[in-house]
Amino acid sequence: YPERNRNYIYHIISKDLINWEECDQPALSPGFGDDCDATGVWTGSIVYGCGKFHMYYVSCNFAHHNPQKISHATSTDLIHWEKDPRNPLIKPNEDFMEDQDFRDPNVFWNEKEQCWWMTISCRVKDGPVRRRGALCLCTSTDLENWTAPELFNTPYLTDCPECSEIFQLGEKWYLVYSRFSEMVQTIYFVADDPRGPWRSPMTQGLDGRRFYAAKSCAGDDGRRIFGWSHERIGDSDEGEWQWGGDFNVPREAYPLPNGDLAFRPIPEAMQAFDQKLDTSFKGLLGNWKTYGKDAVTCEAIGTFG
Repeated sequence: YPERNRNYIYHIISKDLINWEECDQPALSPGFGDDCDATGVWTGSIVYGCGKFHMYYVSCNFAHHNPQKISHATSTDLIHWEKDPRNPLIKPNEDFMEDQDFRDPNVFWNEKEQCWWMTISCRVKDGPVRRRGALCLCTSTDLENWTAPELFNTPYLTDCPECSEIFQLGEKWYLVYSRFSEMVQTIYFVADDPRGPWRSPMTQGLDGRRFYAAKSCAGDDGRRIFGWSHERIGDSDEGEWQWGGDFNVPREAYPLPNGDLAFRPIPEAMQAFDQKLDTSFKGLLGNWKTYGKDAVTCEAIGTFG
């Protein structure tokens, strides 16, 4: 397996979402040998509860029968983390799950049900081989002990729904995950309740076409902030897409009147710029017409999807 699988988790710090400081040491490092995370520590989430910070992450060891499992670490300052000696905490339920894909835990407090929820990406054993991706659910009242995984969402849309998140904005709940299929993209669903039913918006993609494996941060003011974008070769709009991406100027997801999601720059970013730059529009395909700097039209047979 490539060395890039042996991931570390690092952290950066900001007081204003504009100026960032990179910490020299990783927050969490992979283990060695037979450790459950010897191959790498992968995507997870952090919550505060019961007097300390809790990180739930994927511990990976490709030499094990269940190579991907959910592990736990705690901290009092978000800088120094201690792995739970009980790791791994949660393994796939092989009664109905495949044993390979079991990752990307997302933890949040469900006020309605008065317990912590953890959604985990997995694959069920039945259905088309590239459409078995699902989400399972575990719950907890103390962030230490979790119920056994139960199926939560089985859309039969993807190989594995990576980096899932569930959050509430206004009156609606949103389920976000990255679709690992021939239409790779971060997509979302809308519901009136965290248990669904979940509906697909007309435009299901969240942000750009290659926006993938996106994670967000919940602010104390209720904002849902993303800071990730895919990159192209040569940092050009016309370059080939790269596998990875970059941390960039944070932007906020917000609900439209019909419940759909949209993105906008955060006010902190807008206030950080005090110089206007001239911009221009360049049409690559189709018959484009520009009208000054305020309007652009294009004649098209199909759509812009």
